[in-house]
Amino acid sequence: MATSLTDKKPCIRCDKGNGTIMCYGCQQSFCIKHILSHREDLNIQMDNIGQEHDFLRRDLNQENNNIHPILTQINTWELESIVKIQIAAETARIILRKIIDRNRNQLKLMMNKIHDNLRSSRESNDFTEIELEKWTEQIRELRRLIEKPVAIDIIEDENIQSSIRLIKIKENFNESLRELCSYTPEIFDQTIGSVTLSEKNFLATCSENYYHYSSVYGKNSYSAGIHRIRFRIENITMNSLFFGILPTSQQIVPWILDSSSIYGWWGLERIIINGKEQSVKKDNILKIGDEITLILNCENRQIQLKHHRTNRFVQLPIDIQKCPLPWKILVSLSNQNDCVRILH
Repeated sequence: MATSLTDKKPCIRCDKGNGTIMCYGCQQSFCIKHILSHREDLNIQMDNIGQEHDFLRRDLNQENNNIHPILTQINTWELESIVKIQIAAETARIILRKIIDRNRNQLKLMMNKIHDNLRSSRESNDFTEIELEKWTEQIRELRRLIEKPVAIDIIEDENIQSSIRLIKIKENFNESLRELCSYTPEIFDQTIGSVTLSEKNFLATCSENYYHYSSVYGKNSYSAGIHRIRFRIENITMNSLFFGILPTSQQIVPWILDSSSIYGWWGLERIIINGKEQSVKKDNILKIGDEITLILNCENRQIQLKHHRTNRFVQLPIDIQKCPLPWKILVSLSNQNDCVRILH
């Protein structure tokens, strides 16, 4: 604010023309009396502004007045999400416990079954190397299943509309345990050519010569674990015998070399891979009374053949694309009266 002695504008309040002073804030003229009153008005306005400032500072510092409406929504979303997560987590725990308990009970049932077989056979003194080998393999497989955690995955909810993906429990079905618990002895089943099955399908005999040999397939399917099928050659003529596998999905073919999925051996020398003969060595070491064990190792994708008399051991890796799981056994007989028995 400043005064002026040259301007003679009248007072804005009393209209007197002499002794007026200009206020450069509002650009109005006031007489001496009213310039003081005008200044008081400005002081009152200053006080009011200061008071409003103090009120504003107080309100700004009050926490409750700082809560934005969106913050309330966020808090509500947080609480609801926590509840959903807790429900999903507890559901997953319950399912996981059920799966673990079910697998443990299955293992106990299988262990009790082996225990009963061992006790019964020991009391009756009725067992051979065949049973001992079978029980050893079953116990070894049970040990592997006990030490290996149950195959379970955690998967996320695929609901893309949710900002938080909840979890679910997915059990990877334990095929090894299922096959172990539902074990049934292998027997011969389907035949092609001139094959006669007898003695509850444990014995396969070639009844007459067949131009593409005669073949017989096993009944069981094998998709997991390690399985041993033991054979005894009851009779063999001048040619060899074939022991091997093919996919369960494979249709029966009249000649094994017509299939690109067959793996195995003629005797032990002539190797068949993808239905093709890889070795032309004609030595035939198989004799009447020989015992042979065909081992199907589904875990390592390979098959093995053990000739017990000579203690020879051969193996083949399996191309799972050419010969997919599950597998079944295949035995081919060369001539009339060739005869093979499955031992148990």
